[in-house]
Amino acid sequence: MAMHMIDAVEVALNVMEKDPNWREKVLQQNPSLGGELPAPVTDVAASGAASILHGALSTDDSSKWHMNHVSCRTSFLPNMFGNFDSIIESGVTKDEEDMLQSRDDSLFNGGWVMDVGKVERETKVKVQKYGGLGYIDMKTALYGIPSSGTLKLWLPYELSATNPVQSSGDLLAGTYFNSVVFCEVNEKRGNKECNMLSDL
Repeated sequence: MAMHMIDAVEVALNVMEKDPNWREKVLQQNPSLGGELPAPVTDVAASGAASILHGALSTDDSSKWHMNHVSCRTSFLPNMFGNFDSIIESGVTKDEEDMLQSRDDSLFNGGWVMDVGKVERETKVKVQKYGGLGYIDMKTALYGIPSSGTLKLWLPYELSATNPVQSSGDLLAGTYFNSVVFCEVNEKRGNKECNMLSDL
């Protein structure tokens, strides 16, 4: 069963790599896939990211739900599409050095730096001795210190047939975004590191 699933995933990946508009074409060929969902059985009010996890109530029929369009950007590698670099406005120090090499603290004084955590770096260096052992991922992220300054990001909104932009120019971001989710790298942290709840 697993082997059949892998074959199907490989075919899907091939389609996605060749055609950036694959979603729209699939929906045109199969309109029912755009679909309607039953109401969630969990308490959607308990989560701030409810629309991402459970979808949203249909504006046409209060008994039906639909999944919202998600505009996602990530710094993790490998990155097929949705690179985090595409939404950075300012505040980043460009550094072309190998991320597996230790960084000098002075580098972070001029801006945020794309880097990897200590444990991630040590793990990658270890497996490189054995050809990588098949691990192709790398948890890269933007790191900064107080003197790195302000990081400015652009909030992406991708158009689709189900999410057209309205003509009025004075609409708030809430018109297009139900929620914005920021993620931090999952590594051991001390009391001196940035706290996203209080420092963002």
